[in-house]
Amino acid sequence: MVEVGEPVGETLIDALERHARERPDARALIALHPGADPEITTWSALHARVRAFTAAVAAATEPDAIVPLYVRRTPECVAAMLGILAAGRMFSVLHHQLRGPQINAVLEASGARLALIDGPGLMTLKRELEGALAGVDWWVLDATHASHRKQRDKLVADGARLHDVPQVGVPVPPGPGGGCCLFTSGSTGVPKGVCIAADELAGRAAGEVGWFGMRADDVVLNVLPFSFDVGLNQLLASLWVGCTLVLSPSFLPADLLAAVEAWGVTGISGVPSLWTGMLQSHLAFDTAGPHKTLRFLTISGGDMLPSQRRALAAAAPGVGIFKTYGQTETFRTASLHPDDYATHGDSVGRAYPGVRLAILREDGSLADPGEEGEVVHAGAGLMQGYLGQPEATGAKLRPCAALGGLAAYTGDYGRLDAEGYLTLLGRHDGMVKISGFRVFPAEILAQISHLDGVVEAVVVPAKDAAGATHLVAFLVPRQGAVLTPHGVRMALGRVLPAYMVPGHVELRDALPRTSSGKPDTVALAAEAASLV
Repeated sequence: MVEVGEPVGETLIDALERHARERPDARALIALHPGADPEITTWSALHARVRAFTAAVAAATEPDAIVPLYVRRTPECVAAMLGILAAGRMFSVLHHQLRGPQINAVLEASGARLALIDGPGLMTLKRELEGALAGVDWWVLDATHASHRKQRDKLVADGARLHDVPQVGVPVPPGPGGGCCLFTSGSTGVPKGVCIAADELAGRAAGEVGWFGMRADDVVLNVLPFSFDVGLNQLLASLWVGCTLVLSPSFLPADLLAAVEAWGVTGISGVPSLWTGMLQSHLAFDTAGPHKTLRFLTISGGDMLPSQRRALAAAAPGVGIFKTYGQTETFRTASLHPDDYATHGDSVGRAYPGVRLAILREDGSLADPGEEGEVVHAGAGLMQGYLGQPEATGAKLRPCAALGGLAAYTGDYGRLDAEGYLTLLGRHDGMVKISGFRVFPAEILAQISHLDGVVEAVVVPAKDAAGATHLVAFLVPRQGAVLTPHGVRMALGRVLPAYMVPGHVELRDALPRTSSGKPDTVALAAEAASLV
């Protein structure tokens, strides 16, 4: 098995060219569209479209450029990403739930002069493209609906710099360098661009193929965004091995089961909310019948309650379940193999191939088995660094004497048992996960602070009886201000992704205080728990 970070000889673009040469008519991508026929893209068609993007991007950008994509998961999005990579540039996929303030922050951090957008993106951003985002050249993809074309024409008339993808006829060979920049929320609310080199992307893809035992005849179902390392690596691993990737826009459990049956799906990467939604719908995979092709699935981006893990195994009889743990900065730190799922399900498994994993005490020494401390990751999977943030990079990636080299200090706390199984205990910096998304309350507070009439606010997470995390915002309005919980949520929904909008907004005359005068977050957390 190829280990993550191990030299693989071939690039991702080499793999694409090989599949197009050896299996030109095989299915590379199947895009599912509600109410329409599926869109099937062969390896030869994908390769041709990637070459076109490579030439256009190389002609329009500098070698060190970062090119953001505010584009849904479509074959055209995949071709654009790979074309940017082949041109030796860095692509950065932005989640479609992001709004103007977050996108503008990414554009400023990356120094982007070119970005890609599709029809739904035009409809979402609308007036932002006339304002703060207007200084960037936008290439428009997939604006096929009449409403999208009308919106595009209006924005162009109002001064937005929207263009078709240029047709550059001269083929361009793959350029050196390149990679991707995945933007994650920082604890201060400022987005951090995690830079990952092209050869590291190839190593991650090859490692996943080996760990999951992927084959060229696999059919993998993709429901996770390419802005997440899990969804991105699922795409790149499928590209590496040459299997078919089914792009589904739906998280609905019934659609999930229908896709497995219709396309003979063999593997699915999912987050806990995907699987708990399926369990709550009382649906299951019939692996003796229409879902007999299903071979493996993953629980990534968080954990599930023990009862839910058992229920998932019962709902997918005979299917191997991998649990994975890592960060965007480290890819995978540990993974639980299906053979250990029943006996070590409370853990996230052992060190991923090529990774050196340790628990450190506060003084930097190695913790004993069973002793709590910070999870530290060395070896394969490390990012290049945070874009334009050397201090943040230095705080995250530091020499570690105990592990003998550069290591990522994850900020997660946990313990290793005598067999090397890692159990996580919680975050050091307050980050929480909502439906698989990384969320920092500071970023939400930054937007609440812009609302007229808010004097003070605190956002705290709370778990419901099923173990799902929710956000609760406590606000103190200015005297005479007209604020309502519904109005606050509506206002936040215009500037934040839906998963970052607190599910509960509570208005208070004052917040409880600690003896030092700070808001008593412990008391507020207890109150929040009674509300969800």
